[in-house]
Amino acid sequence: MWMENKVESIIINLCAIFIGIFLLINPVGFTSSILLAMGILLCVVGIVNIVEYFKAPIETAALSGKFTKGLFATMDGIFMISQRRWIISLFPILTMMYGAILLVIGIYKIAVTVNLCRLKSKKWGWVLLDSILTIVCALVIISNPFGTTTVLWAFVAITIMIEAIINIVITLFLRKE
Repeated sequence: MWMENKVESIIINLCAIFIGIFLLINPVGFTSSILLAMGILLCVVGIVNIVEYFKAPIETAALSGKFTKGLFATMDGIFMISQRRWIISLFPILTMMYGAILLVIGIYKIAVTVNLCRLKSKKWGWVLLDSILTIVCALVIISNPFGTTTVLWAFVAITIMIEAIINIVITLFLRKE
C-alpha cells in the first residue's frame, strides 16, 4: 500500500539523496549540467527521429510524425543547451512549484496515515511524522522566507534529503499491512 516495491522505493530515494547532495554543493552547476544533458539527449532523440523518418518508406514515414517530433525535440534540445542561464534564472518559480508539489504529496501522505490508522497498523505514527514534515517543508518553501535563492536551494536540497531518508526508513520498517 505505502510503497509497493521496496527495492524501487529505496533506489528512488537514494537517487533523491544524491540529487540533494549535488544541489547543496553547487545548485547552479548541477542544474546547468542536468539541462545540458537533457538538451543533448533531446537533440540525439530528435536527430534519430529525423533519420528514421527519411529511412522509412514514404507512406510509413508520413503517418509516423517522426519528422515533426524530431524537429521539435532538436529545437527543444538546442534551446535547453543555449538558454541554460535563462532557465536557471527561473529557480524561484521552480522552487515554488516544488513546494506546491510537496504540499500535495504531504496531503496524500496524510490520507495514507489515516488508512494505516484504520487498518490498526502500529507504524502509522512514522507516516504521520513524515506527512507533517513534508507539509511543513512545503509551507516553508512556498512562503519563501529566505533572502537569497542560494539559501532557498540549500533548504530545498536538505528537504529532499530528509524526505528521502524518512521514506527509506518507512519503506524498510513498514511491513505490508
